[in-house]
Amino acid sequence: MAGLDFAAIRAAHERIRPYIHRTPVLTSLRLNTANGASLFFKCENFQKGWRVLRARGRDPTPCSRSTKTAAQRGVATHSSGNHAAALARSCDLAGEIPAHIVMPKKFGREGEDQRGSKAYGGQIVFCEPTQKARGRKTCAELVARTGAYTYSLVRERNTFMAGQGTAALELIEDV
Repeated sequence: MAGLDFAAIRAAHERIRPYIHRTPVLTSLRLNTANGASLFFKCENFQKGWRVLRARGRDPTPCSRSTKTAAQRGVATHSSGNHAAALARSCDLAGEIPAHIVMPKKFGREGEDQRGSKAYGGQIVFCEPTQKARGRKTCAELVARTGAYTYSLVRERNTFMAGQGTAALELIEDV
């Protein structure tokens, strides 16, 4: 994938540094002895944010660099899980930019992912639990109505992967 190299990971680290914790690296004497090696564990479970898997990949700076009008319209995406909460957190960190989240309807009580998205100000719109209903229908209608920027993991994959790579960058620096 063009554009994803060590320089991109370093640049991502500079952009997201104010929004993440530099998580510790731990070792285990017992595991080292059992394996005859030195093992190092990057403790991303101590990361800020709702779902740590996405905390580094959701760079809030594209939202904050938007024009004031674009920022007021917000960002839209569809997600059935942690992507929604991470995007809502990024929009909140970037200055209360609306995060429009399309989520499939779930049976029963409010789910963990819904609570996480709402906790960071995500505005949830529910749809039927199919890919067509999520992206091509409900999210498209939401974008047409609000003028929000559509955040797509496919289009933003290099930014996302560079952000994720910052955990390895810190591991290399610390070890």
